[in-house]
Amino acid sequence: MLDLNTVLDEKYYDIKLLDGKILHLDRPSQAMIENTLVVDKVADSGNTEGTVKALAILFMRILNRNNEGIKFEYNELTEVYSFEVMGYVIEDYFNFWNLDSNNKVNFQKDQQA
Repeated sequence: MLDLNTVLDEKYYDIKLLDGKILHLDRPSQAMIENTLVVDKVADSGNTEGTVKALAILFMRILNRNNEGIKFEYNELTEVYSFEVMGYVIEDYFNFWNLDSNNKVNFQKDQQA
C-alpha cells in the first residue's frame, strides 16, 4: 500500500547560500516540474538568452520554496548567482527529491490486496 503520509513526510532540501543563510526547501510542486520542461524547450530552441532567463526563474522558484519565509527576486538572484551555480542547484535539488521518492516507493513491487 502506498501511504502518502509516509511519502510526503516533513523532509527538506537544505542549502547554504553564498551569504551564509541556510534554507530548508520543500518538495517541488507540479508547476515547478512543468517549468523544467519550459527550460528544456527554450534550451532546445537555441535561444541562449531565453534559456538563461528560464533557468534563473526556475532557480528563484526553488529558493522561494523555503520555510524561512524569505522571498527572492529575479534581479537579486541574477546579480549574485552565475548560470553555472543556478544549474548546479537546480540539478541537485531535483536529484535529491527524485532519490528520496525512489527510496520510499518501489513501483516495481506487486501490490497485494
